[in-house]
Amino acid sequence: HDLERCLFEYETRGAVAPFPLGAADLSPVFRVPQKLYGRAGEVAQIVDAFEGCAAGARRLLLVGGYSGTGKTALVHEVHRPITARRGQFASGKFDQFQRATPYSAFLEAFRGLIDTRLTEDEETLSRLRAELRDALGEEGRVLTDLLPNLEHVIGPQPPVAEVGGAEAQNRFRYVFRKFLRVLATAAHPVVIFIDDLQWADSASLDLMRSLMTDPDLGHLLLICAYRENEVDPTHAFIRCVDEIAESGLAADRIRIGNLGADDLAALLSDALSATTDDVRPLARLVAVLERA
Repeated sequence: HDLERCLFEYETRGAVAPFPLGAADLSPVFRVPQKLYGRAGEVAQIVDAFEGCAAGARRLLLVGGYSGTGKTALVHEVHRPITARRGQFASGKFDQFQRATPYSAFLEAFRGLIDTRLTEDEETLSRLRAELRDALGEEGRVLTDLLPNLEHVIGPQPPVAEVGGAEAQNRFRYVFRKFLRVLATAAHPVVIFIDDLQWADSASLDLMRSLMTDPDLGHLLLICAYRENEVDPTHAFIRCVDEIAESGLAADRIRIGNLGADDLAALLSDALSATTDDVRPLARLVAVLERA
């Protein structure tokens, strides 16, 4: 189309006037734009929670909504402003078929966090190594058994005494809190995003409760996304949040609903390379289907 326009103008006028390229380009493949629509207020709320975390607070932010409403995309939208402030961002996701694996989402997140810290320069890494060894003492093996990449920071750890189930979990939570106090600092506040909390195992919820009620832990923002249609007031996750609130830390909440008509029109306009007015009838139809 562009070449034909150039040829026509050259043959009829002897010159080609500047014009926008690709105006008639249409892809045969439908691609939804990788852009967030209609969530400016929610993004601002997450950034505000991070500002509190950066100032030294311990914050819990719950992001609820139905499946497919964009909870995960919303949280990942703030990854860049968080890392621009030297914040550490890591994420993990629970799987409904892995509930028998304790701490799975938390371990996924902290493996990623450790890998990020391993990219630091040697001077910074040496300082982190010394701080972690001092904090963990002879109990580092409690963590390296579950976070093998931590050995690249603190080195091989001596064995620890074998203990029973409940005592082992108590010890893990205690050592994990000491570990996180070293990582979450004013220079490097920590943001942990855990997705699909409705499928969390009981050990993970105990760890979450332990972290969020630790008065010595600051510079931490824990963001938990969940499908609100799959939980009720008696759900273990909701009870955990209530218990944290009773200890004095009330969670901030964001509810993600369906997009409004204007936001849907903007999305469809970008996806279909059409004007907003042209796609409004389709946007209205999509809005009706969303509510159905």
